[in-house]
Amino acid sequence: MTRRAATLWLAAVLAAGLLLVAVGAARLRTAERRAGGAFAAFELARADAERVLALRSRTQTIAGGVQPQQDVFQRTNQTITAAGLHDAAVRSVTPAGDRALDAGGAGGPARRAQSVRIVLGPVTVDELGAFLDRWRRDQPLWTITAVELGSPREGSYQATLTASAVYLTDGTDQGSTP
Repeated sequence: MTRRAATLWLAAVLAAGLLLVAVGAARLRTAERRAGGAFAAFELARADAERVLALRSRTQTIAGGVQPQQDVFQRTNQTITAAGLHDAAVRSVTPAGDRALDAGGAGGPARRAQSVRIVLGPVTVDELGAFLDRWRRDQPLWTITAVELGSPREGSYQATLTASAVYLTDGTDQGSTP
């Protein structure tokens, strides 16, 4: 082999080696991006799972032997004040029904749920969050089970909330519709 052929051969091997290194580096960058995306997805799923477990571990307060009082309008106004909402107002509080959750066995107590619909407005999303957080702390008997937001007007909404209270009856009393 001549010197020129050996140099060409060495250059070709060196070029092939550099090509393999470049391909490897590109694959490494792609793998790093995929790993980063997978880690982010894992962290999001882990945070969601922790939130679900925290929510599942909560207990609901149950009124024993008596139907909850219909003072939800007053409770709502107190919560608005405690949350520091100055522009929000209670538009209405209306009964949404009273239903059996179970019949109670062998003369034991039956669980029932009483619901009311609360309309607030105008309220921003941040104000609604502050209200819901305060409601959860101050009104343990009444659990917010649904939230609906009306069409926005200048950044404010009309929020329709459904709150339910679970109570026990002696099994013979089937509760009354408020």
